[in-house]
Amino acid sequence: MQTPFSMRARCVAAASLFLVLNAGCYHYRVTVPEPTPATEPQRKTVHSLAWGLVNNPQSVSAFTCEPSNALDEVRVSSHFGYTLITTLTLGFWAPLQVEWRCAKQHEEEGIIGLQAPAPQEAPHE
Repeated sequence: MQTPFSMRARCVAAASLFLVLNAGCYHYRVTVPEPTPATEPQRKTVHSLAWGLVNNPQSVSAFTCEPSNALDEVRVSSHFGYTLITTLTLGFWAPLQVEWRCAKQHEEEGIIGLQAPAPQEAPHE
């Protein structure tokens, strides 16, 4: 026969385990209305130190999106490991993962990757 204390202890342990395993993983996405990715996701881990006073790096450059500089999707996420680090350091160190995809370069109608010729001026008389 089980005592009420042991049943209560099991419920608390199960609830705690559930919260620990399911907490700390989150994602934020920014996408365009009609996504047309041109690249596979590129990733970079960024770190915030001293409660946001120092960010390393200050900004993430998407060099793979040149020459159009168009982003199709940006995703910022954290997982249990990053949340654990942030919690254990009382927020002093907070890592995050930034992921992005470049957008396909859209061609203008009638132009196939070439510049249109410049209009010629009429001769002056």
